[in-house]
Amino acid sequence: MSKEIKFTEEEITEINSLRENNQTKILEFGQVRMETLMTRKRLTQLDELEAKLEDDVNALQKKEMDLVDSLTKKYGVGSLDLESGVFRPAEQN
Repeated sequence: MSKEIKFTEEEITEINSLRENNQTKILEFGQVRMETLMTRKRLTQLDELEAKLEDDVNALQKKEMDLVDSLTKKYGVGSLDLESGVFRPAEQN
């Protein structure tokens, strides 16, 4: 049978300290990983929202151009005072 060797108090303290530090770093790593995953998910959501808003803006711009074309066909070229609702045809040369 082998002879038992007892570690010194300093060695036991050092081993325990390393184990505690290792566990702390593993926990911190997990927390950072979770934050990274949640941040990536939020960025994906923001990208999707941005794409939808871009589509909405493009649709509104097309609708505006369609309205301008329609009004130009109906009234001709000119300017509209939105406050008074008065349209002034452009002078033709």
